[in-house]
Formats: sequence, C-alpha cells, structure tokens
Amino acid sequence: MSVRRPRVLVVRLPLVRVTLVAAMLAGLLLSRNLWLTARDFPTVPVWDGLPAVPPDVSRIVFAALLVLLVLSAVLYETRWPVLAVVAVTAGWCLWDQMRWQPWVYQYLALFVAVGTARRGDADSGERALAVCRLVAAATYFWSGFQKLNVGFAAEIFPWVMEPVFRLLPDVPAAWVERFAWGAAGIECALGVGLLVPRLRRAAVAGVVGMHATLLFCLGPTGHDWNSVVWPWNVALATLVVLLFAGTRGVAAADILWPRGSWLGRVALVLFGVMPALNFVGYWDSYLSACLYSGNTPRARITLGDAAAAALPHEVREKYTSDGVVDLPGWALDELNVPPYPARRVFRGIASRLGDPADVTLVTLDRPHWRTGERAEIEEVLGP
Repeated sequence: MSVRRPRVLVVRLPLVRVTLVAAMLAGLLLSRNLWLTARDFPTVPVWDGLPAVPPDVSRIVFAALLVLLVLSAVLYETRWPVLAVVAVTAGWCLWDQMRWQPWVYQYLALFVAVGTARRGDADSGERALAVCRLVAAATYFWSGFQKLNVGFAAEIFPWVMEPVFRLLPDVPAAWVERFAWGAAGIECALGVGLLVPRLRRAAVAGVVGMHATLLFCLGPTGHDWNSVVWPWNVALATLVVLLFAGTRGVAAADILWPRGSWLGRVALVLFGVMPALNFVGYWDSYLSACLYSGNTPRARITLGDAAAAALPHEVREKYTSDGVVDLPGWALDELNVPPYPARRVFRGIASRLGDPADVTLVTLDRPHWRTGERAEIEEVLGP
C-alpha cells in the first residue's frame, strides 16, 4: 500500500487531469457559438431576469475559460485553475441551458473531483479517483439502460451503425433490432463490470472497443456528424484506461462509497441515483446519460407568418418549411450540439422566435419503451 498510494498522485491523477483539459478545450472550440451570445439561435437562461450579456463580454468569458484550461494543464500541481474552470463554466451555463450538454456536465463533475485532490495527500488523490470512477461507471450503466427502448432499436442504432453494416453482408432489419437491444444491455453491463474487480479488465476492453466503433461511425470515416462528441469519445476511452486499468485491488465499495469522501456521496446521488428519476419526469434527460438513446423529448415549433418573417432571412430559408422550424438541424449547424431536450427549454426557445401569440409549440414526450408512442402536448405561447 505504501508503494501504490504515492503513484496515484504521481502518475494516474495528473494524466486524468490533462486528459480532461484536452477534452474540454476541444469541446469548447468545436462548439464555439454555444458559448457566445453573437448568434441567431436563442439563448435560454435559467431565469429570464438575468441580464443580457453583450457579445464582447461573452467573448471575454470564452477566452477566460480557454486560458484557465491551459493553466490547469501547465500548473498541474495547483488546484485553483481547475476549480476556476468549474466555477466559470457552471456560472456561464446559467445564461443558457443549451450549454448543459452531457459532456459538459460530466467534465465538470470530474474537474471537481480532480480539483479537490490536495498536493502530496495520497488519501485525497485516491478519493478523487474514486469519484471519477463512480461517474464513469454510472454513466455507462445509465446510458445503456436508457437505450433499452424500441426507439433506439428501430431508429438510432441502425442509423449510427450504418457505416459498420455497410462493410458486412446484408443484415436483416429484424437482426439489427436484436443487435440494438443487445448493444444497450452490453453497455449497461460494462458500467457494472467496471465496478467488479474480476470483470474490470474485460469491461475496460469493451468500453475502448465501443468508443472506437462510435468514432468510426460518427467521425469522418462514417457519418461525419456532431464533431463535438468525437473528442468526448476519445477522452472517455482514455479516462477508462487511466482510471480502471491495473486496479484489481480497488473494490466496488471503494468506488461506490469511498471512505471519508463527501464528494463521493454527492456523486453517487447525482450520477447513480438521480438518473432513475428521469423515467418519471423528475430529472433531465441529458443529466441522465440519454444522448443518442432515442429516449428523449422532442419539440415541434410552428411559426405563423409574422413570427416566421421576424427570423433572420438565412435562418428562415434554411431551417423552416411551411412554418415548422427544424430545431435539431439549426442547433447542430450553428452550435454543433443538439437542442437540450427539456420542455422548459423548448418553451424558452419558442418564446424567443417572435410574437408568442404567433408561435405554437408541440412537445413530444419521451416514448414508451416498447411501443415508441409519444404523448403530445400542444401550447400556444401567447394570449
């Protein structure tokens, strides 16, 4: 034990920190417009009373984030740049809920864990790594669990895996759906496997293989789609190796309930327990590992003539058809992220697209896991 514990701080933890910094930098640069206010896609603050932020100020905030991330890597034995990244990013997310993307949420949690490790304190380093392991394992478990639905099996999985299936002989559609259910179950099992010492080596290999496949399918070799998740996949595969490889002596209890770690208790609640509430509508989908799950709410926004005319010409021409707004296409093209799937955010976006009395929002609730049917909630935003 006396040999292993210092190596936690000397080798494993700094590499985790550098990986997080590189991944966050890549994510910010690939979604630059998401973090600025000089854009056409509306910002949706958590409270409408927050003051509007001028474009020049948003550029300063964005530049400050980049500088803090660089300092976090350069001053690798200093905690304040990491904690400053968390504070500035979390604060800036209050001005736009579109920034609450799954990778942002996960990175911030891991940065908090890394930022609590005190220099020269092996115990705090081990507690930080335990929190990081918990966040990673819980993410895979809930991500797989969320994919156990017919929408993922019939729509998302066949589309994502199309580049792989093109390399294979013709695969019957029924088989593809069976593969999808199996893939969701395997991802769920990988999250559990990361916790169990005897299964950990196989789980690490499975996670790395899964991310390599996703990069092949979503990257330039496949769909060339949503590039902001490419570095996330690279980072997750790297982090799983750094966090779990060679840790046969770390028991599941050391990860789920690390001794003396208040942060571990918080992480267990946020990443281990709260995602279960998403199934009954009390926790956001993107805070519950729902990306590419086929299990998130959707929105259909219809504009009247006056509201449509109020849109910038390029937006109107490219992202509206018969008054219906292509919200996912607009968000991905301008911000490089999908719309945040929550009814309050859909309502906030719709209310900013013109006279609310001329805008109709239909929220399609999360689908039934077996039938794929969605309840529709229609509302006209104005009087």
